[in-house]
Amino acid sequence: MWVLKHLFSNKLKNNQTVLDKTTNTRLSTEYDITSYIPTNHNNACICMIDIVNFSSWCSDKTPQEIFSTMTNYNGLISNLIDEYIDVDKVELVGDSIMIIGGFRDVFDTHVNVKNIINLAIDIISNLEKIVEIFDTNSISIRIGIHCGDIYSGFIENPRKFQLFGNSINIASRLEAYSFPGTFTISQSTYSHLNSSDITPGMSEIFGKQKHTVLKGVGSIGCIMCFLPQKDALIADDNLNTIEIFKRLVYMKYNLNSKGVNTIKETFDLMKQNTYPVCILDVHFIDVSVWGSLREFRNWESVFRRTRQKVILTTTCIDDSIKEEYSEFVDGYIDKMNMYHLDVYPNIYI
Repeated sequence: MWVLKHLFSNKLKNNQTVLDKTTNTRLSTEYDITSYIPTNHNNACICMIDIVNFSSWCSDKTPQEIFSTMTNYNGLISNLIDEYIDVDKVELVGDSIMIIGGFRDVFDTHVNVKNIINLAIDIISNLEKIVEIFDTNSISIRIGIHCGDIYSGFIENPRKFQLFGNSINIASRLEAYSFPGTFTISQSTYSHLNSSDITPGMSEIFGKQKHTVLKGVGSIGCIMCFLPQKDALIADDNLNTIEIFKRLVYMKYNLNSKGVNTIKETFDLMKQNTYPVCILDVHFIDVSVWGSLREFRNWESVFRRTRQKVILTTTCIDDSIKEEYSEFVDGYIDKMNMYHLDVYPNIYI
């Protein structure tokens, strides 16, 4: 996956020198239980991460295999966190991770929010590595982000450093609300960003503001976020056709391509990410994409600010196909003429 870097120009990392009270250690080991005073933290930025399909993945694994895999996964997340100042992994329980930005009050809320959003982008940009760690394409992740007050302290039996606050519950509900491979932030968290923060690269990521009702939370404004990819998406049930289109798309649009050969994977990927263009076959074996494409466009109109470019392809595109798909696609390629690049739609990439 294409890794997005430095979308916020003043991203703060641990290799930069800041206030002396900034450290690069885990909260659970940094403080002495005998001297730590329970503390309130105002407007901390909370990030909750969950692994999609973790329970089903565990069903045929030994405890040792689960431990080894989760150790590798935890190491990947920890290494990404270590890039940031005053961002800490507080808890790993099962497959859920809680991360806090601003625990030590080094920066203002604005910077903490930027750091946590960049971290979420870093984590989702490494989704292919996470899939490799779990050795299955069924695994994905969801992330929820919210700012609010939390209270920290040690509890006994067992002795443990713990954080409390309704803001943690909100972040957790936003995580559960997210589509696999995406992250969702509350509108109140988004409001901490300045207009100058929303660069062209960032504007592609943030979807539409939407009010939804979350369990135990009530109505809340939130924004689902999607990672833009630099490669085109080629969706066809014939693997040979996919390979041919990859070469032709590179020649026409100067784009590399990712290929998929099922309807489900096609539209799952288009909901997780945005692509410069998708070349979409009309039929997968004997199933038309019309219903799935219509559902995707309806979903897109609710959650996204941008429209995914889709070029429809099949053998012998006639007027009836163009009439049927006209409101859903941005152009057509007749497979009878697929080698003639001049018939490809001129779409701004």
